[in-house]
Amino acid sequence: MLATVLYSLFLVIGSAVVLAAIVLTGLFLRQQLAERRRSHPPEDGRGYADAYFRRGLALYRAGRPRKALADYDQALKLDHELGPAYMARGRIHQELGQEIKARFDFERAGKPGTAALPADTGRLDRGDIPVPPPGPEPLPGPTISDIPESLPEAAEPARKPAAPTPVVRETAPDTGPEEPGPELVIETVRESVPGAPGDAGPGPAAKGVEPSAGERARLYGQRANKALRRGRVKAALALYAKALELDPLSTAAYTNRGIALLRTGSVDKAIADFEQAIACHPENATAHCRRADAMLLKGRLDRALADYTRAIALRPGYAAAHLNRGRVHALRGQPAEALADFNRAIELVPPGAGNNPALAVAYYYRATVRSRNGQQDQALVDLETAIRLHPGHAKAYLRRGQILLEQRRIEAAYSDFDKAIKLNPRLADAYAGRGRIAILRNLFDDAVADFNRAIELNPLHAEAYNQRGLAFARRGQHEAALNDFAKVLKLRPELMQGSPAHAEVFVSHGTVLAARGQHPGAITLFNTALRLQPGHGPAFYYRGISRLALSDPAAALEDFNHAFEFSPGDAGLYLQRGTARLRQQQADQAIADFDKAISLDPDVAEAYLRRGKAHILKNLFDRAIEDFSRAVELNPRYGEAYHSRGQALARKGQHIQALADFNKAIEFGPDNGRAYYHRAMEWIYINDRQKAIEDLKIACELGHETACLEYKKLKFIN
Repeated sequence: MLATVLYSLFLVIGSAVVLAAIVLTGLFLRQQLAERRRSHPPEDGRGYADAYFRRGLALYRAGRPRKALADYDQALKLDHELGPAYMARGRIHQELGQEIKARFDFERAGKPGTAALPADTGRLDRGDIPVPPPGPEPLPGPTISDIPESLPEAAEPARKPAAPTPVVRETAPDTGPEEPGPELVIETVRESVPGAPGDAGPGPAAKGVEPSAGERARLYGQRANKALRRGRVKAALALYAKALELDPLSTAAYTNRGIALLRTGSVDKAIADFEQAIACHPENATAHCRRADAMLLKGRLDRALADYTRAIALRPGYAAAHLNRGRVHALRGQPAEALADFNRAIELVPPGAGNNPALAVAYYYRATVRSRNGQQDQALVDLETAIRLHPGHAKAYLRRGQILLEQRRIEAAYSDFDKAIKLNPRLADAYAGRGRIAILRNLFDDAVADFNRAIELNPLHAEAYNQRGLAFARRGQHEAALNDFAKVLKLRPELMQGSPAHAEVFVSHGTVLAARGQHPGAITLFNTALRLQPGHGPAFYYRGISRLALSDPAAALEDFNHAFEFSPGDAGLYLQRGTARLRQQQADQAIADFDKAISLDPDVAEAYLRRGKAHILKNLFDRAIEDFSRAVELNPRYGEAYHSRGQALARKGQHIQALADFNKAIEFGPDNGRAYYHRAMEWIYINDRQKAIEDLKIACELGHETACLEYKKLKFIN
């Protein structure tokens, strides 16, 4: 028993001794390793910085951002120019609400001098590499189709030790409805690998040799580039993502994926990729140029200009950057600077033989600026050159057609618009131009059809609404025209300013409303016509008539006086101004206007009628009766003239004759309550109360208030 206990004790003590030896050995080895690290540190600490950065990425992916933050801090202590570490740390600061620290890190990541990590074999998800925030909301500005085309240019150097990166150029379909520019030409930076299998899946770089992660990443990049060249954008995005999983610091993959994202309209995501590319390789001119393209899409012209300028500084012969910077200068209203850049781009692009779309683009943009400068002949020369270099350039035909239309070369302009539509059926401006020519040819149905198509393609196409409104007006569809003009006034009111044709449409429809008795609505239309053309005499004239109808003779008189500035010899204008003066009891001035109206047109019965009423104001009954008689001669069925003459005869005491005129007035105007009232007064004068009561009752029913009072009195007396 004792022996067993001693044996067990011996085993325990032996195990403890062995364990202690192991621990002491481990401590000794750790101390030796630490001393070796201190005595032989890696150059600049970059190797350890790499390790800390990689572990930080893994921790971030595992949902432990604070642990990742500590590793990023350690990585930056060892290498304070490690751009991706600043980028990753900035994203975590942003997630923690530390905006100032985040902004510092993002700015530091993009500064020249920050270093990129060497590629390794680690597999990381796309989400492991944080990206900077996307920036403010897009400003009103160009659409995807507005980005200027790129030109063939020198290859962008990839980050070491990758091989030089050849340039692949590709044209995306032009889907833009509006003017700003022809189709987007993208530049794809391709990292080449010796023995690359092309479109085949990633495989061994050499027989029997397992490719590294960097080589596999470049193979995925090549496949993505081919997919992008063939228009398979979704497939390209998936392949770029795989490339970045294998090599999360590939400048070319970030740049090219950003270009692919621009194709999908994901501008903010594209900017994030371009910024990652710049963080990994700050001297990457292509990434700066493409980020400028994205900024242009967002309308951030200052940022775009700065990036294009930086790209040119990094690569002085960068033709695409010159071309695109010229586009920004043009949008900023700087034609001299724009022309200088376009000229430089034309110098840099090799002329080549035959079809040369890249050079055609440069000529197209230079023509656009020259056209806006009024140099139409020079612009036409540039456009003809662009079409010769690239016969499929739809917008070159469109622009040339617009210039030819301005020069009234109708047949040639129509041919160019037609050609542009055949090359690109989604060019709204081409339909609008062809519609304008249809109006000139009085083919209003064809014009409306073309404008309908232009508006379908671009619902904010102000010129299409404007021209369609004019076409509707020429077809007599004033309400449809006014609906279109209302849209123009919201979108681009300057298109209608100073235009007699537009003012005429508003005046014409205003007269229709006035004839229906809708004078307030008519006045609104006349007001609009006068805003468009302040010197539109008919608008003043008809507004004055409506104001008279609304019992505002003072305002009407003011309108008629304005109208006289444009039509001093108009008999109708004298007649209306005389009426306004008559309503204000200005008998002498009214008679003078009626005299002038009669001298200009002696066969207008209304002029005699109103002059007769002015004579009654002055108690000149004989002259009034003469004028009323002349009005009846000119118009034997003129009930108002009979009525007025009857009043004048009654004032002279000629009651029987007055009674006869009131009978005529009622015969030709059975709804004239005033005529019934005045005839009733004559019945009373000749003591025929029963007939007077009958006429007063009818007059009262027709709305004559005084007749109602007199009717009640007579009924009470009887």
